[in-house]
Amino acid sequence: MTVRVEGLAFAYHGRPVLRGVDLTWGDGQLVCLLGANGAGKTTLFRCVLGLQTGYRGRVWLDDTDLAQRSPRDIARSIAYLPQTERSAFNYTVAQVALMGTYPLTSALIGPRPAQLARVRAALDQLGLTHLAERGFQELSGGERQSVLVARALAQSSGGLLLDEPTASLDFGNGWRLMTTARRLADEGRLVVVSTHDPTLALRFADHVTVLDEGQVLADGPADQVVTSALIEQVYKLTAEVTTVKVETGLVPVVVPVE
Repeated sequence: MTVRVEGLAFAYHGRPVLRGVDLTWGDGQLVCLLGANGAGKTTLFRCVLGLQTGYRGRVWLDDTDLAQRSPRDIARSIAYLPQTERSAFNYTVAQVALMGTYPLTSALIGPRPAQLARVRAALDQLGLTHLAERGFQELSGGERQSVLVARALAQSSGGLLLDEPTASLDFGNGWRLMTTARRLADEGRLVVVSTHDPTLALRFADHVTVLDEGQVLADGPADQVVTSALIEQVYKLTAEVTTVKVETGLVPVVVPVE
């Protein structure tokens, strides 16, 4: 799955949110999308998914213009995890994960064995198998977020867009989620993760795209993009990009110094 954006612009009620965005994300990449609150990250995701109409410019999924693809076709190509989601019904964890497979079947046919196998595999990857029959509304916020990630995995699309997936997770589950994202990219998928944590970007991402006031401020390899100067410009915070020694070697971290 390749996502290509050309001259993308969007405004809410006359207020510009995206301004001439150009970028390309490709197969086998784990991309981290960085930017301060209000930079346009979620709006960019929604435009790429065809959920936001009225934009200017063009969005391509592989070699097809997004405007020429149906919502079901888009869902077969790319899965989405929004920042927040509520359900009026207390579906089980397994049922929520199964919803990710709906673009692959007809409404007149029940879930096939292959779909159920995808659900089991997704729950197992995220350590959620023991919660399969629990009600979604009975879970903690972090557990719900993990289930929604499992739903995206069960969709078996070539690409995944995850909007701040670690925001409500504890340190361990957040780290495990990013490890899963890294593995999925290594298996050939495009995985794009919106995050406010530049250390996660340095540790896991191949590629980093930075939005600032709706424009692409930086775009390229993680170790070249995430710098002290960029952190100060985007987050208005003095920080040092350095490394720490662990048993497996040196790992990069971003450390605030004020």
